[in-house]
Amino acid sequence: MRNKSILVLIEYMVMLLVFALAASVCLRMFALSGKLSRTYEATDRAVLAAQNAAELIKRVGISGFAELTGAKADGEDTWTVFYDENWENASEKNGKFVLKVVGTETSEYLFRAEVVVFTDTGEELFRLPVAGQCKTEVTVYEEV
Repeated sequence: MRNKSILVLIEYMVMLLVFALAASVCLRMFALSGKLSRTYEATDRAVLAAQNAAELIKRVGISGFAELTGAKADGEDTWTVFYDENWENASEKNGKFVLKVVGTETSEYLFRAEVVVFTDTGEELFRLPVAGQCKTEVTVYEEV
């Protein structure tokens, strides 16, 4: 009779060990899913911010984009906009996300730029190339 009680105790210990192992795996996956969810949410918001910036650049040009958004010039062809954790415009020291517009090529009639969104740690979330037509004055010729 004593041998059977030891076997039952060993069986319970093995079941408890398997349950603890399964629970630890589940908790680890739960924590990882929260981190992935935050990462994917930030990427989705970065895509939206980059698309909005690209459409604005196409409409008013890079200099118009800088004026309308209050972007900070970081050089001749680079502008930066900072966002807080809620994706609202923020100052440089409060910025959690950074949107950079880099003008890569400009001719008399066409321009190219790249919109890149980073986290404050420098991790790139999204990159979007932009091309458009420069706003030019239309000359009207009179017939003689």
